[in-house]
Amino acid sequence: GAIGIEFASFYRALGAEALLMEEDGLDHIRVVVGGIVPDNDEGDLLAAGVARVFHPGADVGAIVDDIKSLALEAQNDPRRFMS
Repeated sequence: GAIGIEFASFYRALGAEALLMEEDGLDHIRVVVGGIVPDNDEGDLLAAGVARVFHPGADVGAIVDDIKSLALEAQNDPRRFMS
């Protein structure tokens, strides 16, 4: 599975949520952020487990391709059966 959240103003909460998901064994679920995210915060989000950060003006086709790829990774991730 994948989770997409468009409101980047919640980026700190998203990073914390990604860490909590990892602790709960849900890190096979990919978290995707889209919006205006400062560069230094983007690094923190990625380090916390957010799979991708998409910025305004990003190519929609590339976003779709990335999300398809993340969904395929999640579908094939053996951890999704371990709960």
